[in-house]
Amino acid sequence: MTFLHTIEIEAAEALLQLAILLVLVLVIAFFVAAELAIVSASKGEIYRLTQQTETQAIAQQVQHAQNNLKQYLSVTQTGTTAGSLLLGWLGEGATVHWIEPWIARLPIPPLPAMLTSHSIATAIAFLLVTYVEIVLGELVPKVLASQAPERTALLLIRPLNLCSYLFAPALVVLNATVNLLIGSRDREAVPSDTPIVHCDPYSVKVDGSMDLQDLNQQLGVNFPPSDAYKTLAGFMIHQVGHVPAERDRVQWGELELEALRIRNNRLETILLRQVTQPLGSAVTLAEETLLPNS
Repeated sequence: MTFLHTIEIEAAEALLQLAILLVLVLVIAFFVAAELAIVSASKGEIYRLTQQTETQAIAQQVQHAQNNLKQYLSVTQTGTTAGSLLLGWLGEGATVHWIEPWIARLPIPPLPAMLTSHSIATAIAFLLVTYVEIVLGELVPKVLASQAPERTALLLIRPLNLCSYLFAPALVVLNATVNLLIGSRDREAVPSDTPIVHCDPYSVKVDGSMDLQDLNQQLGVNFPPSDAYKTLAGFMIHQVGHVPAERDRVQWGELELEALRIRNNRLETILLRQVTQPLGSAVTLAEETLLPNS
């Protein structure tokens, strides 16, 4: 009776350990899939979903995540890293406990002192846990999320928002540490690419990722702010309702926006043309910045 009771306890412990490991794998898969889905989801398609009553609320949450990508990537990276560390720590110990008795029973010839059954079991456990994490925690969720990024983003955004709330204290500490370590470098950094390139007095090429407030200040234009977009590319996509094709144009007041460069479903470069007066002529500082040196 005691022997059977001992076996039952060991079996229950093994099942509990296995359940914990599976939960950790699912946690890693969740953060990996959520990150890829939010980054890959078409902003135009998400905007279209915000216009439909049945998907409006959830699509707006995805839209908010895409407009605050740095914050959400911090959440997904923190979750993935924490899950991987816990899986490696708990998984290796539990797997060694299962494998070592079987290794000890194998009829193998005498081995060097360093090659004990425990060390062999540890190596096998490491490879096994790593394999499971890569396949089930990384590759499978990435493939699934890449096949339907918008649907995946809508499905995972609510639990991701909950994780963002739960991780908030840890993220504050982590961000403060990063700023303490490299903050001075950020202040001294100089952008390698010019976001605005002057073509003629009436038109400029603008990086699609340029912030609208900075653009308004530099060119003297007045693009309206919105929670739905933060950049010039976001504004144009918002107007069209989808990611435009190259050479597509949008008229907004006295301004015309033309999509010049599309890469990987992202609007990278926009030609901004004003038909009534030179761009930046109303702002002396902007005019001096945009006009080429003589």
